[in-house]
This record gives sequence, structure tokens and C-alpha cells, in this order.
Amino acid sequence: MKSYTNYRENDYTDSKNDYTDHKQSPVAQFTQRMFMSLMIEVDLSPVFRSASSLSHLSLELAEEEATVKGLLHRLAGKCGQKMKFLLFEKGEEAVLSGLMVMVNDQTFTGTALNQQDVPLHDMDKVSLLYFVSGG
Repeated sequence: MKSYTNYRENDYTDSKNDYTDHKQSPVAQFTQRMFMSLMIEVDLSPVFRSASSLSHLSLELAEEEATVKGLLHRLAGKCGQKMKFLLFEKGEEAVLSGLMVMVNDQTFTGTALNQQDVPLHDMDKVSLLYFVSGG
């Protein structure tokens, strides 16, 4: 078992090796991983459950993809063609205008998501719904 005598990032030693600059301590590696990805909680309305068979899931996103659109792309990739069809217009880049996405207490339409990047933060709760209209 290794005995770590110093946990400063990029500068520690164990009983057999001397690690400096080229390797990170276990604590630094764990901390870096924590800040490189975000965990997002996703609730799916019944129409989306038909594509995933789940009502709730947790997705891990890299910082670079931590937007609502990034989440939708990840969800489509994870759940397949049926989910992709429910989220995106043909060609995959434009979010369906009838989609409604709630991020914590804020609501965004598909049209709004096509006009702006909505950032996500660690432990955000996202709900996917469709507009219902008629009379």
C-alpha cells in the first residue's frame, strides 16, 4: 500500500516513486474529474418514455456539452432514433418547436432553444414536455 506524504496538486511522493509535474496526486485527479463533468437529472413526460422506457434518468455531461442542446443530443444518442425523432427536426440540428424544456424553474420552447444556448449546471433538473393545444 502506498503512503502519500503530501497531497498538493502536481507535487507529492510515495514510498517508491517521486511524482512531480508530470503526474497528479489522487486527490487532484478526483477533483479535476469532478469539475470536468456535470450530472444532470432528467424527467421525461409519457411521450418520451415511449422512446426510452424510463421516466427519470441521470446523465453525465462534459463541460463542453453542458447546454440544453448538448443534453438533447446526448439523450438522442443514448436512446436512439425514436428519441431523436421526438427532439429534433430533420437534419438533427434544429430542436422541434413544439418541445418544451424546463430547467429547474425556467421554461424554454424549442424555438427559444434554437435561438440561444442555455447553459446547464451540476445537479440541474431538466424536464421534457410537449406543448398541448387545441380546443
